[in-house]
Amino acid sequence: MHERRNDHYHQRAKEEGYRSRASYKLKQIHNRFGVFDDVRYVLDLGAAPGGWLQVAAEHVAEDGLVVGVDLDEIEPLGMPNVVTLVGDMRDPEVQEAVIGLFDGKADVVLSDMAPDVIG
Repeated sequence: MHERRNDHYHQRAKEEGYRSRASYKLKQIHNRFGVFDDVRYVLDLGAAPGGWLQVAAEHVAEDGLVVGVDLDEIEPLGMPNVVTLVGDMRDPEVQEAVIGLFDGKADVVLSDMAPDVIG
């Protein structure tokens, strides 16, 4: 834990109100490749704790929507264009819920999930 407190991006995330240091990874990807240019709908799989949701919400179109799906509940972000769902994207009910929110299609799908290797 001591190493994390000395980490530049961890400190910066805390100061700037991001949920995780991974927010900066997504910001760098967008700055380099423009992944959110002309984007209305973003789906984030494995979205907890919500750092990528925050970044995506900053970049989608004014009438856009960012949906995060995770097995764990995500604390509310207080961003009107972000919806979070608790569930497994392999579940047909979760799939239908996402499709309904997006009028059938996502422009960008994000995932920074790590596999459960402990079992």
